[in-house]
Amino acid sequence: MVNCSVYPYSSVLPCNYTKIHNCFICCADTTREKQAGEVDGELYYFTTQEQMLKDIANNQFIEYGQFDGNYYGTKFDTIRQCIRSGRMCILDISPQVVPTWH
Repeated sequence: MVNCSVYPYSSVLPCNYTKIHNCFICCADTTREKQAGEVDGELYYFTTQEQMLKDIANNQFIEYGQFDGNYYGTKFDTIRQCIRSGRMCILDISPQVVPTWH
């Protein structure tokens, strides 16, 4: 799914959609700072810019992009974990990262 929101990394699905349809919106990796109350692996996997750029160079992301000085992206392994769990995987991405799809 391509997110048409003006905010590149905001979900366009209602929160209960994933519970009703046995699907999972993949958590993206990000280099932004963790905000109060956020838990690593819940909405995002927090990482360093150095590690993210290394993983990008090693083709570990199906998509990635930069917004407001921070990198965001979805790893192939995150998608594989979702599929192995028996759920349908949803990528909620912004249009500007479509050219980075692998």
